[in-house]
Amino acid sequence: MKGGASVEIVEQTVYHSRRNSFGGHSSFGSFDSFHHSHSHVITNSFKNSENYLALESFLVGDGHTVLTVGDGVFSYPFMVQLPPRLVSSFGRAGTPLAYRSNDSRGESDVTYHLEAGMKLVGREDLVMSKPISIHAILNLNTLSEASLVGEVEESKTFRRICFCLGCQSNPLSVKVRIPKMGYLPGETISFQVEVNNQSGKDINDLTAQLVEVVVVHAMDKTKTLLTTVTEEIRRGETGAYDNWQGELVVPQEGVVYPSKLGGGCSIIDLDYFIKVTVHVVGCCSLNLEVVCNYSLEPVVHVSPECQVSESF
Repeated sequence: MKGGASVEIVEQTVYHSRRNSFGGHSSFGSFDSFHHSHSHVITNSFKNSENYLALESFLVGDGHTVLTVGDGVFSYPFMVQLPPRLVSSFGRAGTPLAYRSNDSRGESDVTYHLEAGMKLVGREDLVMSKPISIHAILNLNTLSEASLVGEVEESKTFRRICFCLGCQSNPLSVKVRIPKMGYLPGETISFQVEVNNQSGKDINDLTAQLVEVVVVHAMDKTKTLLTTVTEEIRRGETGAYDNWQGELVVPQEGVVYPSKLGGGCSIIDLDYFIKVTVHVVGCCSLNLEVVCNYSLEPVVHVSPECQVSESF
């Protein structure tokens, strides 16, 4: 990484050094709120962080020797050699925690910054900081699973009458298929959904979502944050047999991030999967979920998922 630092001095200045530094770290924080009584709300916090690197070099001086400079504008070029396989920059804020109430939110990020400073004699140091984005470079050709077909199938039966444990319908079966498991930003994910509905239940619609799942770790605890990246909806009546061929476009880099953040992050684990939901008309709101953990790189970790839900 190459750049330059410029300093404008309006009067003679005594200083020890001019330096630049580059650092990066990841962090996570969440807040779970729940009502303990009618008048009290209890909030539990959950935090963790880790540092990746801290590189520092002197542009002028050594930090100890006293230097004097007159007024004027001075420019100092610099070059920072970045380590290989840095964790990719990442940021999510206000994300709902999976399987928690609407009052539970979390935020996680991986940030890097470039800092330039001037160590003055007898005065407070002058420091300026600028955020820097790091994008991990991963090669799909090195991942054998990226070209594999992803396929999952699941079925569900329903109660013909609510609260009647022995009144089960015939099954509703759903199969989801994607042609490969490795995608790049801007690429289109073609998917096929086969529905075999022998349950006698009416289907409102089908949805396909590209979902980001972030699992964060702190000591012996974990939290899961889910974000829907993009979505397609198939509306209209569906017969006993249906075949839906649709597409989801992977957003550009910065909206999605490399799976596993390129590797090397021990507190944030990021992947992507495709979730297909069949919305069934009924009075018993139960969900059917299947997750297959296929590894997709460099940007999308896609796992087909089938979900059947009932709604009024």
